[in-house]
Amino acid sequence: MKTFNRVFIILFFMILGLPLVFFERDAEAVSALDNRALAQAPEARPGSADFSEELENYLADRCGFRETFISAYSNMEALAFHELGHPLYEYGKDNEAFVVRISGYGDECSDYLAAFENMVIEMNRYLRERGVVFVFALDPSKSSVYEDCLPAGLSYRKKWREDMLARLRDAGVCCVDNTVTLEELRKNGIRPYNRLYDVGHWNDNGAFYGVNAIVQAFRDQGIMADLLSEDDFEMSVKTEEFLPTSDIRINEDVPLYKPILTSERVHPELYGILRMAVAWREFDYKLRKDAREGDIKLLSFQGSYLNVPGRPFMERAFPEYISVHCYQNVMDMDYYLEIFQPDAVLFEMADFTFEEIYFWRDKIENMSLAPLYRDLDAYEERDGGRIELTIEAGEVFWECLLRELPEGISYAYISFDGKEESFTDMHKEPYGFSYTRLAEEAPVQEGARLVLVNETEQIKLAYDCIFVYD
Repeated sequence: MKTFNRVFIILFFMILGLPLVFFERDAEAVSALDNRALAQAPEARPGSADFSEELENYLADRCGFRETFISAYSNMEALAFHELGHPLYEYGKDNEAFVVRISGYGDECSDYLAAFENMVIEMNRYLRERGVVFVFALDPSKSSVYEDCLPAGLSYRKKWREDMLARLRDAGVCCVDNTVTLEELRKNGIRPYNRLYDVGHWNDNGAFYGVNAIVQAFRDQGIMADLLSEDDFEMSVKTEEFLPTSDIRINEDVPLYKPILTSERVHPELYGILRMAVAWREFDYKLRKDAREGDIKLLSFQGSYLNVPGRPFMERAFPEYISVHCYQNVMDMDYYLEIFQPDAVLFEMADFTFEEIYFWRDKIENMSLAPLYRDLDAYEERDGGRIELTIEAGEVFWECLLRELPEGISYAYISFDGKEESFTDMHKEPYGFSYTRLAEEAPVQEGARLVLVNETEQIKLAYDCIFVYD
């Protein structure tokens, strides 16, 4: 009997110790279940209330088998109490699941939203001056379309979004509000979101009609992308057994659209070498199999609605389709514009991503997009002499870099053939300015000219260029 007790005690403490043995020590570890980074080890501040809370969060986040325990408990709750014991989901009315989020934006976000609006207006100005068509598309959360099914006591404030889009339209921005699209879809008896599966995004029904609304906005401006038809897809139903990133069983039938005409990936050499935000590096370049030279080329800065469920629909609508994850990267729009030279630009995002984790406030407020060179004719021009620029020529693209410049410079323009009509603005960098193109060789010619602009003093410094190859 004593031997049995000893074995039992040893096994008991071994089981208790397993979560510590398999403790997650990787500082950059991410939880697929929560879709977030795990808590970091707190700085040692013994006796501090904040330290105690941070230490508790750190240990709870990183103990071994955490996700297994949560999934097992969640399944038990779902079966016994009809509750979703999952950190990302909760039940509302009529068995509708929702992502656990704030219930809309209030006055506390007004300064941030105002800065964001100004950024979008500036993007629209920059693109239209250069003959590039621009559309801003805002896609709704399920909470916005199924507000009547939210858990008791919760509501989703929509007025902030309606007011923001109205101001953008008044400023000349072409906006797509897919809340209207999906609410109308629901009224017609078509589900734009699943009841349980992946409720953080629209389903294929929602993607089909939402992308068509975006396509129509471009067509209204002369960009003749292809409106989607049900005949373009093989339509069926797929049974999803579990909630995403969990083992919670749901067995839900969801709509599935498979495009008949597909696209192929081109320029594979670009993947992984474009300058992108470290956490948001999703990029794709697709050419539809029936694409012809001269077809519409779209550069799309997009969030998760188009990155995952919406991608096949975008590929079907646009013959040449370049997609970049919009988080943080959209503020470097001119860099991508230089490289890809698109006919049209889309900026798409979900209405719950107006947060600094996705769009840093300092980058929003400090984004600098140059005016057209010809609009600076009234500035005083001075001869700056000669200036040295570096050409870095790689296998994929080449870059022209300006690393040293006088104080007070706001913008830089370069003309590789020296002609006035050829001046194009350069992308502002922490070290100076750059210009990047997707080409085999830089078009360096005799007589190339550089102009640096001091906007405060309204002065243009004109230089003859000396190119140094690195």
